[in-house]
Amino acid sequence: MDDGFKVIMGLLLLVGLVLGGIYALDRAECIAKTSGMGFSVDYSVFGGCRIEVESNHWIPLESYYFKEE
Repeated sequence: MDDGFKVIMGLLLLVGLVLGGIYALDRAECIAKTSGMGFSVDYSVFGGCRIEVESNHWIPLESYYFKEE
């Protein structure tokens, strides 16, 4: 194999590992923040951390606030 090909493949592997690690850490943080809230939780790269406040109604976690009546 060509040395240039090996370098490119190594860089792609490294980038994939870094991005996968960032995704795993962000998802774990999302789950930790919502652990006691009682909502269904979803995390995606583009949607971020979201909670289901009503059936099929998802909002970003940052938009949720608790208002005591």
